[in-house]
Amino acid sequence: YKSGKEDGIAQGIACGEAEAIISLIRKKSQKGLDINEIADILELDVCYVKKALALLSENPDKTDMQVAELIIGQV
Repeated sequence: YKSGKEDGIAQGIACGEAEAIISLIRKKSQKGLDINEIADILELDVCYVKKALALLSENPDKTDMQVAELIIGQV
C-alpha cells in the first residue's frame, strides 16, 4: 500500500511539473518563438520542446495537463 501511494504521489508531482512546462511552451510558441528560443529560455532539451510542440499541434483541443500526460506516457 505504502509503495503504491508513494508511486502515485510521485506520478502526480511529475504530471504537475510537466503541465507547468507544457503551459510555458504553449505560451512561448503563441508569442512566435521558435523551438530553439523556447528551449534556451526554459532551459529545456530541444527534443523535449519539439515533442511538446508536436503534441500541442496534433491535439489543439487538449488541455496542458492532457498533453503532459501524453508526454509522460511516451517517456
